[in-house]
Amino acid sequence: GDFDGGLNDWTTVGVSASDEVWFWDEDGFFNSLVGIGLQSQTRCNGVMMFHSEFYQTGGFIANIPAQPYPLKSGELISPTIDLSNATEPTIRFTQELGVLNGNSGGNYPFSSSGTLISYSTDAGTTWSNPQAINPNFAPNEFSSPSLVGEVEIFGAAGSEEVQLKFIYEGDFYFWAIDDVLVFDPAYSLTVYDTIQITST
Repeated sequence: GDFDGGLNDWTTVGVSASDEVWFWDEDGFFNSLVGIGLQSQTRCNGVMMFHSEFYQTGGFIANIPAQPYPLKSGELISPTIDLSNATEPTIRFTQELGVLNGNSGGNYPFSSSGTLISYSTDAGTTWSNPQAINPNFAPNEFSSPSLVGEVEIFGAAGSEEVQLKFIYEGDFYFWAIDDVLVFDPAYSLTVYDTIQITST
C-alpha cells in the first residue's frame, strides 16, 4: 500500500458524488485554499488523498458554499489480502488530516475528524461496522504531516479474502494516507496503542 505510481489495484468509490473520490497525487503536495504536505516514507512515488475542501470550492475562496457546509464522502478500498496465517492483524499507515466539523448527521457513524475504517473478510460482500478513528479532533485542527495511524482488525484473522476500506466523510478539509501496512503484533517485540474494530 505505498501507491507507487497509482492506485495499484486499490479502488475508489464516490459516495457524495461519483466524481468526488480519493485520488492519487504524485508527491503528497496538493495546494488549494489549504495545502497538504504528507511526510510519508514513500511520498515521492505518490500518496492517496480525499480533498473535501477542493470539492467544496474548486480552489477558489469565492466558491465557499453557504453554511451548513455539505458533507463530502468517499471510500478507498484495498485489493484482497490473505490473512489466513495472522492471529492479531493490525493496520498501520501514515496520514495527515485537516478537520472542520467532522461528519455529524452523515451516512457513517460520527467521527469528529470524519475519518473511518472498515474491513471485509469475504472479498467485499459484507463489511464490518465503520470505526471512527483519529478521535477528539477540534474544529480547524490539523494533524502533523506524518501522523501514524494503527487499527486492530482481529476479526479478520484467518481469512484469505480480507479487504480494507478507508472512509472519509466531512465538510472541510482533507485526509491523505500512504504506506498502508498490515502486520501481526504477535510476531513483533514492539507494543503500540491501537483501536480495535470488530466484525458484525
